[in-house]
Amino acid sequence: MFDVYPSFLLARNPINLLYLEVTLIECSNGNELSIPAASEDEVTALCAGSSASSEAGSSNHLTELPTCAVCLERMDDSVVSILCNHTFHAGCLEQWTDTTCPVCRYIQTPELVAEQRCSICGQSSDLWICLICGNIGCGRYAEGHAYRHFELTSHTFCLQVGGQRVWDYAGDNYVHRLIQSDTEGKVVEYQRGDPEAEADEKKDKLDGIKLEYTCLLTSQLESQRMYFEARLADMERAMNNMEKMAQAQIDDLETKLTQSSSECKSLKKQLQEVSAAKQANEKKCVQTVSKLTKVTSELKEEREMNEMLRSDQQLWKHKVDELEKKCATCEQQFSQRISELQEQVSDLMLHFDAQSKIQAQLDSAQVSKEEIETSHVDVSMSTPEKKQRRKNKR
Repeated sequence: MFDVYPSFLLARNPINLLYLEVTLIECSNGNELSIPAASEDEVTALCAGSSASSEAGSSNHLTELPTCAVCLERMDDSVVSILCNHTFHAGCLEQWTDTTCPVCRYIQTPELVAEQRCSICGQSSDLWICLICGNIGCGRYAEGHAYRHFELTSHTFCLQVGGQRVWDYAGDNYVHRLIQSDTEGKVVEYQRGDPEAEADEKKDKLDGIKLEYTCLLTSQLESQRMYFEARLADMERAMNNMEKMAQAQIDDLETKLTQSSSECKSLKKQLQEVSAAKQANEKKCVQTVSKLTKVTSELKEEREMNEMLRSDQQLWKHKVDELEKKCATCEQQFSQRISELQEQVSDLMLHFDAQSKIQAQLDSAQVSKEEIETSHVDVSMSTPEKKQRRKNKR
């Protein structure tokens, strides 16, 4: 079975083309077919074509020596390449006791399952396996993943799973019934002859199978080499583009980093200025708060004082009203008392005046004492009008 070289190993390991000579084919029924060796002219032509194409491809790209998949050392001597195009040291390959390729077994050998299925959609019927890499895909009457695999990898031949038919996507026909005529060299459909002619045609059949297998192997290796060289060139171009893009991004990031550094410095300077202004404002704020607290306490005291003064004002106002009332009452009483005393004084004055007159008459002997004792005086009460007149005169 041929091997598809993995893309992640292709970047490190170049493809080596090796001409293989098949001398024995084991059939499915257990029989062995011996194949005669190819002529020197055919081998020379095949090797010349392979070496020319290899030189043309290697002149454009320089690659380093591949590494052995077993010991991971550079393969500079004693190199052995097998049918699947994997290369090893001769000593490393001798230590491998199995008949399969160690790289293929590690990378491409699928897990054992109960039944074969399409590697993409999981279809279990109408399956075709690629003769180059072993990929399993569904046929064109299902999802057509086998044909998509051919479009992607250019692997031409596939074998029907569970059958013996081989399909050629390039020629769009079956190839398990085609042989190459020895005389004309053309590919013709094999027609069963009479039982007597089978013995004569056996040699031609073996020659056709040998040549067909050799050409198939050579063409597939050549197509595989061209495919992976194209893939390698695409990957190199993609890597170059990615490197350019990465360099452009690095330059852009460096420019942005420089701008960010300058902006950071200016922002740090502004931050220091703002911090100093903040500290000054905080100091002023503390002073203002202390002043505000002091003024607030003074205002509170003034308000309390005002409240006390207002309450005292109301109290003293009430007391003043009471005193005014008392003064008015006392004044009225004093006025009445004064008027009474004035009347008494006037009466006393009249009494004293009359007494003095009587005494004078007694002294002058105008009136005797007996007359005075027998006489009487009528005193009339003064009217309110007279009292009012007296007040007015005063």
